Amino acid sequence: MRELSIHSQNILVHRHNIKLADFGLSRKINDLLTDARGVIPYVDPQYLDSIEIKSLNETYDVYSVGVLFWQISSGYIPFENVDYDANLIMDIKKGRREYDVKDTLIEYSDLYKKCWESDPNKRPTMQKIVESLEAIIFENKKIDDTTLYE
Repeated sequence: MRELSIHSQNILVHRHNIKLADFGLSRKINDLLTDARGVIPYVDPQYLDSIEIKSLNETYDVYSVGVLFWQISSGYIPFENVDYDANLIMDIKKGRREYDVKDTLIEYSDLYKKCWESDPNKRPTMQKIVESLEAIIFENKKIDDTTLYE
């Protein structure tokens, strides 16, 4: 991925298929911040610390995926009641994240919180995220299946 374009406005869903859009149309962070509504919460704070980053890596996208997972769980736009301005950027750089979503599976909320970990080296890989999601789905399917027979 490594395009800084993982946010809810670029997720397309059709007949149980999910697609990421906007690849190749991604812009530099300065351009994104000019039209920042909806994008700032998805940008890795490590990226915001530097005016120019020579190479992006998977950890930037992992951060964005964590924010997207939170949004899926909550049904809300990240920081929807906050101005998307320099103050929000500074708060995110200082560690501000969204709240825990009530009644969300702990394994799922733990996963998205690991994705938006301040230290990129402590974030899971995309492969680990997929494995974690599969485990969450499998465990909950198993639980749901057993309740059918009680």
